[in-house]
Amino acid sequence: MRKRNLDAEGVQSLYRELLGREVESDAVLQDHLKGHRTPESLRLSIMQSEEYLAKNPRVDLWRFLSGNIARRGPRIDVEVSPEQLTRLFERIAGQWSALGASDPHWSVLTNDKFRKANFAENEEEFFRSGQHVAALVQAFAERNNAVIPRGHMLEFGCGTGRITSALAGTFETVTAVDVSSGHLALCQEALLRRGVANVSCLQLDSLQALASLPTCSFLLSTIVLQHNPPPLIAYLLDWLLSKVEPGGAALFQIPTHTPGYEFDVNKYLASPAPKDFEMHCIPMHHVFALLHRHGFAPREVIMDTWTGMPGSHTFFATKS
Repeated sequence: MRKRNLDAEGVQSLYRELLGREVESDAVLQDHLKGHRTPESLRLSIMQSEEYLAKNPRVDLWRFLSGNIARRGPRIDVEVSPEQLTRLFERIAGQWSALGASDPHWSVLTNDKFRKANFAENEEEFFRSGQHVAALVQAFAERNNAVIPRGHMLEFGCGTGRITSALAGTFETVTAVDVSSGHLALCQEALLRRGVANVSCLQLDSLQALASLPTCSFLLSTIVLQHNPPPLIAYLLDWLLSKVEPGGAALFQIPTHTPGYEFDVNKYLASPAPKDFEMHCIPMHHVFALLHRHGFAPREVIMDTWTGMPGSHTFFATKS
């Protein structure tokens, strides 16, 4: 009789390695031996279990890949009426205007070090963190043998100027855009203190104002679009990509799958707005469709850690 690839000692070994304990009963052990012919099969099963994921919350990627993404996901409305789109924008703009007045730097980087009461002593650390994004832009270009034109950069969601000040010297001119006047005022102050004179700050006070945004050779947006409902993500990205000139490039980050996420626009608009910011996602095929519509070639898409969970992606694309 051919020996099974998975035996009792193999089951016990996997339990000790992955769960840090012994198999709870002989009956469970026998069930595993009946249900799994190989150690690899049992390993995958354990790593998708509630117990394993509770002990290793960052490894929820297993469930993300094998469970949620393998089937049709929950309802996510992306196409909505113009009136609904306006209401979505007004709701999000209102939230971020309030955050710009109450706790602007913390709303950009949610660490208690950057709360209003603690910010003065941690200001330099806050602005140094913008250098990481500047290095990321260069890394994506080098990894893909791409040249980023150094003409005009359009930064969508500039916040208080954390990344703006780090990247401004790389481009001839910059337009820093945000929906919050409070964030923009602090952005202008930060740029002035740092002697940055090639940046124009612009408040996006309506969806109609998107048409007036300047064209650019490089588009940048990180940890911004994720705070907008899916229809708004699609609408904003559609306009932003249209502003990139031929030969230009774009680097932006969007969550494209969050386990358990759904979005019903009618339920959403009927619900009360939260006091803090929201987190949303949009299926990746919508992003690729927009890139294709505006003549972009995706050069690289990498799952990132911006949201602290699987499903957020950074896109780097160049325009023909």
